Amino acid sequence: MSENFKTYRDVIEWITEQPLWGWTAKYWRLSELIVQLPNRPKNKDVQAVKADAPLPAGILSLGCTGLRENAFDWLGWDFDVGDHGAVLGKDKDGREIRASYPSSDAAVASAMGLWHYLRGAAEVRHSRNGLGCHVRTILPAPIPKEKGVEIARAAVDALGLRADRGPIGRQQFWLWTRRPAHANSFKLIQGEK
Repeated sequence: MSENFKTYRDVIEWITEQPLWGWTAKYWRLSELIVQLPNRPKNKDVQAVKADAPLPAGILSLGCTGLRENAFDWLGWDFDVGDHGAVLGKDKDGREIRASYPSSDAAVASAMGLWHYLRGAAEVRHSRNGLGCHVRTILPAPIPKEKGVEIARAAVDALGLRADRGPIGRQQFWLWTRRPAHANSFKLIQGEK
């Protein structure tokens, strides 16, 4: 990656031209970006930025929400593995219940259930860590933010899936990372029909 980039938009244009990352082009919405920076305290390492903001040194990951002018162009779901998922509550013995799956295969099976529910009008990819997975669907027309979150939650509830509720509400998903953590990071599982 060139250090001559001035803005996030410059980096995104470069990313979409790279063979490994060209798939991201249809998801970038240049108004609602998220960035992960190094040397930031936990839970403060992700922040929202504008596409034309000056680019800091050392960005680790970039993503976006699909949100533009308070309406979604696409929706996404996050299927975590292990103890990465959000805490849903506690069981009768006081152990945390998480919105995650015990294995990558179990997460993929649930994501594929959602893919079928959406009649194949979605893409399923492994997540940034290469273990969990994301389902993303491009909408035929933008829908208001509140309606999009409602639709995303209703689909998960209808199927009884354990998708992470945080990303469903925020609709924030990573699309690029400087150093993929796993051989499966962002690997395509199932494309759109």
